[in-house]
Amino acid sequence: MKTYVDHINYQVTDLDRISALMRQLGYVEIRRTEHHGGAVEMKNPAQPELVLEFTLIRDGEKPGFNHICFGLEGEQDVASLKASGFPLTGDLHFSSGSGRYITNFKDPDGNKWQITC
Repeated sequence: MKTYVDHINYQVTDLDRISALMRQLGYVEIRRTEHHGGAVEMKNPAQPELVLEFTLIRDGEKPGFNHICFGLEGEQDVASLKASGFPLTGDLHFSSGSGRYITNFKDPDGNKWQITC
């Protein structure tokens, strides 16, 4: 199974402000979506395979790190993980807001991680 880091998600209070800040570091905005109340995805042309995703905080949430998402080659890889007892917290499902198939898992310390294919 081949895995890679697909994106890193941070929750913020203002998408335009974080986008402007990241542009100063050389990142470019690649898309905005409506999921999680609003999101912006950005890439650095020097490292185009990695996406930084910023989502708006919602009630009860705090700004800052939310999760890292690992990309897998396909649904079969996710099914193999599930069959092996990997601690997925739900089934692979399509997120219409982000346009990705995703599922989550928690590490032994209770931190959220995500998988997409």
